[in-house]
Amino acid sequence: MLVRVPKGVCRPGGAELRQDSRRLSRLIAVVVTAGVTTVALAVIGVDQSITPSLWRIGVCFALLTASRLAVLHLRLRGQRVDFDWGEGALLLGLVLLPTSWLTVLTPCSIATAGLLLKKNAVKTVYNAASATVATAVAGTVGHFLYDTTSAGFSWRLVGALAVASLLFTVIADLTASAAIALSQSEPFLRTLRVGVGMEALTGAGNVGAALAVVAIARFDPWLLAILPMLVVSLQITYGSRLRGQQERHAWTQLEKTTRAFTQLDPAAVADAAITGISALFQADWVEVQFLSPNGRESLYSGGPGGPAAGTSPPGWYGPTVTESLGQRDELVGNVTLHFSADVALNARERHALATLAAALAVALANADRYETTRKLAEDKAKEAVTDPLTGVGNRTKLHQAGPQLLCHTGQAPSGVLLLVDIDHLKEVNDTLGYDTGDRLLVEVAQRIVAVLSQQDLVVRLGSHVFAVLLAGTTGQQAEALANHLISTLDAPMVLDGLHLRAPSTIGIASAPCDAESIHDLLRLADAALLRAKNTGVRSVRYAADQDQPHADRLVTVEESRTGIINSEFLLHYQPKVDVTTGWVTASRRSSAGSTPRADSSGRPPSCPPSSTRRWSTSSPSTFFGWDFVTAPSGWPGTAPAALR
Repeated sequence: MLVRVPKGVCRPGGAELRQDSRRLSRLIAVVVTAGVTTVALAVIGVDQSITPSLWRIGVCFALLTASRLAVLHLRLRGQRVDFDWGEGALLLGLVLLPTSWLTVLTPCSIATAGLLLKKNAVKTVYNAASATVATAVAGTVGHFLYDTTSAGFSWRLVGALAVASLLFTVIADLTASAAIALSQSEPFLRTLRVGVGMEALTGAGNVGAALAVVAIARFDPWLLAILPMLVVSLQITYGSRLRGQQERHAWTQLEKTTRAFTQLDPAAVADAAITGISALFQADWVEVQFLSPNGRESLYSGGPGGPAAGTSPPGWYGPTVTESLGQRDELVGNVTLHFSADVALNARERHALATLAAALAVALANADRYETTRKLAEDKAKEAVTDPLTGVGNRTKLHQAGPQLLCHTGQAPSGVLLLVDIDHLKEVNDTLGYDTGDRLLVEVAQRIVAVLSQQDLVVRLGSHVFAVLLAGTTGQQAEALANHLISTLDAPMVLDGLHLRAPSTIGIASAPCDAESIHDLLRLADAALLRAKNTGVRSVRYAADQDQPHADRLVTVEESRTGIINSEFLLHYQPKVDVTTGWVTASRRSSAGSTPRADSSGRPPSCPPSSTRRWSTSSPSTFFGWDFVTAPSGWPGTAPAALR
């Protein structure tokens, strides 16, 4: 028979726990009352029945008592599961004595075993009452099916004893499991399933042994001399089977727990350790304390249900077992097991705990290094796209996130780019210092971000230029937002007791009307910003007819510089002659240079020397162009020929 013995006390605190305690008290009262009533009825039956021989009473009492002393133990957190010979003793008792006598002897034998084992009085009374009720029900049904005390041996006797054994086991397990579930605040079905496989094995063995004894006794009573050897053999078999089951469970759980240590998150590794250790060692609470190499201390805790938010065990937990994480010279923490009952780990469990702690130390250290490296990489990646002063994005952020933001709908790019230039920032830096200028930029960035929505992008392009990318916004909406930004930045801000303003100028370019790429939008918005500054307007929207070929001018200047250095320019004078007098009154000069453009490979193309390029300008102050030089007075009339 399987007997569940709670070794802890009821968990105090909490309405649910107090309710379970009241339910447990009522359950004990009901079972004890039923047991007392059953014994009273059995005593009445004893008075009315024939008194059996004393040797039968003595043998039956000895068997019942011995069945409670020869037990195998299985620990489940705060409770102990005992496998005894209750079924076998019951069947032999049903063969030797009437049910009434067996019912009276049952509580007496359990009380005797409890005194010898020094068990708790309340638990002994409860177990005796439940066993008494189970014995009375099983014996009554068994005698109803067949007269088990008759001298004959038949299959009807076997069937009656089997039914009686089954009823006895079911009633005893139900009452014991109900008490354990309420005392430990565990689900009833989970408690009932504890040790079901082992219980089935011992129950079947006990019934088989009892039937064999009955058959032998009916055939030849002298063969009962082999009964002690049979009992010892079964006890050894049960013990070996139970140890093997525990070993398989331990190794399976150890492998499952260490496999979960391959995760790269320290919290996930600690959570797996809590769950695995709780299941492997039947601990009621587990704490994992880890000290990372950078000095950060972490504490993880939880129970059979998994990790918990709390960092300390409930006050009712008592005994603890602690194992260090790491080697003596490189300790990285410890793992502590809390139990609700007086529990001592055996040598195998201590070795398994040490092995698990060593693997946990390595796993936590590796996960912590990975987490540190990952966070460092994330910080570096964030720094690469973040302006360190204002905290908004930088130019890299604009080029990375801008295209996705413009194409957020999955269609053609749509949005508006604003270039916000903070005017007179240099004066603030020169007058009040760069620290004040930096704080002014931070305040400007905060005001810009406050005006926009979360989906918009704000970046700082230069010392005093910000870019604002608006997705899914039209040009008219952008102009309204630009005016709002201007008024927001015009509002005074107090820095070091001074009221400062940040007047701004904004250039606007939209997609897809003006351009579709971030690079082109920046160039066009900059052109609009330049026009706004030249015209004194606070915001200008880009217009194609107002744009100047900046790239061509840069190329022309560079080619001109190269031509001057290489003396590639020829100066030509064309005189202006007064036809009435024949005098040269002025001359027009033109310059031509043979500076060919480079092809796509970077090498100048091979072209004939006569291939030249002309430049012209209306300003006489430039090197090349057209201008008129007045002829000096007194030039001779032959001057034109000389000039030519």
